[in-house]
Amino acid sequence: AALPKPPATIDPTAVVAAHAVLVGTHPIRIGRGAVVHPYARLVSTHGPVDVGDGCIVGERAAIGLGEPGAAASAGAADARVALGRNTVVETGAVVEARETGEGAVVEAGARAGPGSVMEAHSKLAPTVRLPAGVRLPAYTVVYGPAPDQRRVDTTLRGSNTVQALRDQAHARQLELLRKLIPSNIAKW
Repeated sequence: AALPKPPATIDPTAVVAAHAVLVGTHPIRIGRGAVVHPYARLVSTHGPVDVGDGCIVGERAAIGLGEPGAAASAGAADARVALGRNTVVETGAVVEARETGEGAVVEAGARAGPGSVMEAHSKLAPTVRLPAGVRLPAYTVVYGPAPDQRRVDTTLRGSNTVQALRDQAHARQLELLRKLIPSNIAKW
């Protein structure tokens, strides 16, 4: 059986690879300049998905709730999943979080559980799991499973120069990905 085609709103400057998967019944919005790699999955079966401006969704990454009732079990009021501006979701990562703040990073194989919130510039290291319903403060880096295996990125938080350099690197990465990944927005 064919998967339902979601109502999608995709900015014309976004890049959505031909082999990306957008599925569900709720709206999916992909913002200005965002890049969705091949085999990335945006799942709006249980609630809307919002990919913010300048976001990068890597190969085999999944955005959206995977199970019915996941948001309710996490204490979330709705099943919406929203990526803030310039969020990076790396290869094989899963984001079921209600919200990620600007510049958040979910590294390869990491998972942000249902109803969780990652504030601005927070980061999950590779394969780390952020439990359902947890709020991760701004500039926090989680590098292991134990509650004490997190730190504050004081370099990024305390320096406008470092933040500007990071923003420039992100812009260059987006520019390169736009050249490398053929877009097929018309498919949606």
